[in-house]
Amino acid sequence: MNSNINLKDYKLIKTLTEHENHITRVIILKDLRLCSSSFDGLIKIYDKETYETLLTIREHNFIVNYINQLKNNQLISCGNDKTIIIYDLLPENKYKIIQKLIGHKTQIFKVLESEIFENTLFSCCNNGEIFLWEKKQIDNNNYYLNLRIKCEDDKYSINDIIENKKRKILIGNCYPSKIVYFFNLNNNEFTIMKKFQMENYPNQIYFITEDILAITGKENVYLYNLDTYENYFIFKAKEWVTCFYTLSDGSILIGKGNGVEHVYYQPNENKLIFLESIDDEDNFWGVASIVENNKNDLIFGLRDRKIRIWSKN
Repeated sequence: MNSNINLKDYKLIKTLTEHENHITRVIILKDLRLCSSSFDGLIKIYDKETYETLLTIREHNFIVNYINQLKNNQLISCGNDKTIIIYDLLPENKYKIIQKLIGHKTQIFKVLESEIFENTLFSCCNNGEIFLWEKKQIDNNNYYLNLRIKCEDDKYSINDIIENKKRKILIGNCYPSKIVYFFNLNNNEFTIMKKFQMENYPNQIYFITEDILAITGKENVYLYNLDTYENYFIFKAKEWVTCFYTLSDGSILIGKGNGVEHVYYQPNENKLIFLESIDDEDNFWGVASIVENNKNDLIFGLRDRKIRIWSKN
């Protein structure tokens, strides 16, 4: 496979400076509006055409680490204030808090809606625990803490979690122990089935295909085949890898400290093939999150508190 996307064909069309601190995540909502979160504790939603700020949500007391949209269109967020919040997005750019999930004792890095179990959320935090939240039949509107999965002692953190629906496993990385955990989710048995000891601190975990897992560690991207659970390829980026994003043509953007690298996965050779890179500290300082919209614009959330939108010439 070769990509039909060439980064050199894109030009910067808009820079958003609405946030006061680092951007943590940018996503495209189902109604095509852009949504962002930040170290400033705010969530913002923008017009899909003009990128004018339509809504600012001020419900977290500290850093918002993660945002996502649930299957039922509700927005969910988590942060350093130890809270998960679920919102209804209402007409006329308004919102309503549906529920606040309280239970974590430390900052929450990610909250994940399960693809394996109905009405289930997973969340990970800074004290080595993964929480499982479920809706009860007697109260199908609210989530309740059902299970705590302990990975390490309190001095370690679980920074990222991801599911594999095909194999019914949950994967979580651990910092600073350099361990990636694989949990068996079959028959509700949340047991550790495998552990990987990494050479470097694992940062993000990401599925390139349902069988190929990518794990970042400093400037390296490690590929693992889940049929054998063996590492078979290491892609070396020029800088510390910060995020992944799969583009509409199947190729992948790898965010890094001062730019992006464009690669694609070659199944026959089981490796990532380098296509091109952009190293530009002025426009790509600290790429934290990447998303592509319906117009194929590329949107980058950056550590310099800016969101930059690039469009094809």
